[in-house]
Amino acid sequence: MLVLDEADRMLDMGFVDDIKAIAARCPAERQTLLFSATLDGVVGNLARELTRDAQRIEIEAVPHKESKIEQRLLFADNMDHKNRLLDALLRDVEMTQAIVFASTKRSTEEISDLLADSGFASDALHGDMQQGQRNRALQRLREGRTKVLVATDVARAASTWRPSATSSTSTCRVRPRTMSIASAAPAVPVVPASR
Repeated sequence: MLVLDEADRMLDMGFVDDIKAIAARCPAERQTLLFSATLDGVVGNLARELTRDAQRIEIEAVPHKESKIEQRLLFADNMDHKNRLLDALLRDVEMTQAIVFASTKRSTEEISDLLADSGFASDALHGDMQQGQRNRALQRLREGRTKVLVATDVARAASTWRPSATSSTSTCRVRPRTMSIASAAPAVPVVPASR
């Protein structure tokens, strides 16, 4: 049996050759299970290549109210500037909760610790955590005990947390020189870079 979970994410991260190499080492007579948020384009082509007589099972998404989300892209001159931008965004009184996405498991812990040292109720969420730890972190977020959840991109895909209708939630993608913000809160003044 070959199981490919989050196939679209694996392809986004450039693992197509690795997937094909693993599939080539599996027995020709096998059951292949491929899970993906989408089966269009490259993912659909891969699914057709790796499966025979496939059955497509689609699960209808649970409808939820559209939230009013504002997206912004902020450029940071350096890590200090990025930290000041993040601090300013999170201190906005209209911002009740936020999810910050980091690229590595280690950086989720570091950013969460930095935020906790700055007085924010924060938690980290990444793949090296035990399932019970991940569940408790998400539960604290749902209950409003966590203001900032710092998660890896893979954790983002697996997360089932949705903000409440009254929640003012922001997501921030943390990368070396940019920070993109999606926020339900009013616009926050941008902290200028020090020259």
